[in-house]
Amino acid sequence: MDRLSVLHDLLMEAADWSRVIQSAQSVPVLLHVYFNTVTMSF
Repeated sequence: MDRLSVLHDLLMEAADWSRVIQSAQSVPVLLHVYFNTVTMSF
């Protein structure tokens, strides 16, 4: 469990980084567009 707490601490610190925030906002939109495109091609 100690390794998990180290990872959790790192992720909590990274949550304030601007690139992480920007990625968290754009990735769901990009995934939505990607899967809509893939499912339309079948």
